[in-house]
Amino acid sequence: MADDTLTLHLDGKTLASLDAVAAETNRDREEIVSDVLKAYLDRYKEEVAHVMEGVRQADAGRFVAQEEVEAFFERIKTNS
Repeated sequence: MADDTLTLHLDGKTLASLDAVAAETNRDREEIVSDVLKAYLDRYKEEVAHVMEGVRQADAGRFVAQEEVEAFFERIKTNS
């Protein structure tokens, strides 16, 4: 797959942080931004998958009643 170009507009503080990481790791900005974005997207996809699974379970009627949730947190609070 060919690489595409993406232009970013960053505030000064963010750019300074990026440049500091680049200098500390002896890597260029593009490599760091690419790695960070890939990691973020992987994590985001996992979170969306978990949320969608929760929605599927709720739609199927598999969820915990409000009273059970409140009782659970009350037990935690009294055991702390």
